[in-house]
Amino acid sequence: MESGNMNMIRKYEKYYIGKYNKINDLRTVIILKNLPIVLWGAGAKGCAFLRCFDKKNEWIDYVIDVDINKQGTKLETGHIIEGINAIKKEAIILVVNVKFYSSICFSLFAEGYDVKSMKILSLDDYIQDRISLQSIQDDVIWIRRKYYD
Repeated sequence: MESGNMNMIRKYEKYYIGKYNKINDLRTVIILKNLPIVLWGAGAKGCAFLRCFDKKNEWIDYVIDVDINKQGTKLETGHIIEGINAIKKEAIILVVNVKFYSSICFSLFAEGYDVKSMKILSLDDYIQDRISLQSIQDDVIWIRRKYYD
């Protein structure tokens, strides 16, 4: 891994470690839902998240990235990077970067997924308290009409 990317990973690791309890609470809630769990983003932010919270590849089933050069490769944590078509419709998708949330939803929609029925969560929105843990527990967060009605 190049040193510039490693510096970014370390920066994001510090950020995630500072939010450890909050993210650990989220992990507990989504694991209990007994659904496949997918992380969207194999860049520095996604790698940092995995290094902090799933170092041994125990709860994130796979990672999605649109970069075809990354697809089919394995991260240092053991996670396989897949393309968008690998997503199971019942999966919980954790988006590591909020700025890509809308484009991810539109990409899924363009690939024929029923985005309104999917469980897609922006980690940034959760970490920054724009989404509550309770709304995730109660499945309220998954009700999405903004872009697709």
